Amino acid sequence: MVKGASSSAPGGACAGSGTADQGGRWNEQDRPGCMKTFGQVLTEARKRAGLAQKEVAERLRREDGRRVDAPYLNAVEHDRRLPPTNHLIEQLAKIIGISADILFYHAGRMPSDVKGDLDHERVEAAYQAFRKAFKDAKSGKQNG
Repeated sequence: MVKGASSSAPGGACAGSGTADQGGRWNEQDRPGCMKTFGQVLTEARKRAGLAQKEVAERLRREDGRRVDAPYLNAVEHDRRLPPTNHLIEQLAKIIGISADILFYHAGRMPSDVKGDLDHERVEAAYQAFRKAFKDAKSGKQNG
């Protein structure tokens, strides 16, 4: 667990901040609210898929074709590095069998197909729909 984090929240620990230093390592300030980190989500999904870090790393390729090494993946899973590039996130999702959207959400990023100069009204409408979906899920309502 990240130093300074609380484990009193339901469903797991509160983790470190979403900012990193120049080396890509997470700082240790508390995050507002309790939400799983990118590394925690990645680790859980990889283990559910029954894969070792080394197996996943061997299948990952950077945009220039180079392999990703297991120590890098370990650092990402332990939130000592920033979430990887969108290219690697998309590969990770396929390898470990999780939606890329979930990984993008926990990385605090927009998927490549959504990026662009979006007008404020569309962004606001999307966030309102997002909040409504969570509120409906909490109250047991179904979208229909």
